[in-house]
Amino acid sequence: MLRGSCHCGATEWTLTGDPGSITACNCTLCRRYGALWAYDYVDGRIQVAGATKAYRRPGKADPALEILFCPTCAGVLAWRGLRREADGRHRIAVNVRLAAPEAVADLPIDHFDGSIRSTTYPATVAAYATSGSRDGAVLFQSPDPRALGSFLPESPRCPSPTLRRPSPALPCSI
Repeated sequence: MLRGSCHCGATEWTLTGDPGSITACNCTLCRRYGALWAYDYVDGRIQVAGATKAYRRPGKADPALEILFCPTCAGVLAWRGLRREADGRHRIAVNVRLAAPEAVADLPIDHFDGSIRSTTYPATVAAYATSGSRDGAVLFQSPDPRALGSFLPESPRCPSPTLRRPSPALPCSI
């Protein structure tokens, strides 16, 4: 079991079982929070305890998620999906940077390029999605760079040619 808590200790999370690989995302929120995320579902293997406040992106009519943080020290605990998955559950991810460093030091980190909104990807990227991971993750193999055309950055934004994300609904597109 992994356990993490905010700086003041008023809020905490637990994750039972193997967290699998964790995700470093560079979307507009994650890069500012410096978070590394481990995923599951609300009322599943992740439990959050203590009072939290939530932040939803202002000006967005239908945000995909909200950030949960400690109302005392403002430590970013987790994000919680606001839209149901196909199976009716809500995704949640906890910030593993709140765990003891030695408890998470050996977890593999997947780098997700959340700086490009899903609506800007050409349709050809969808053809490269393959599922089959034990946790239902969707894997994206980098396609031929010519297929991306002008959407491909001058230098790679992500060091890995394989991008992994926790579900078909882009969690960082808030």
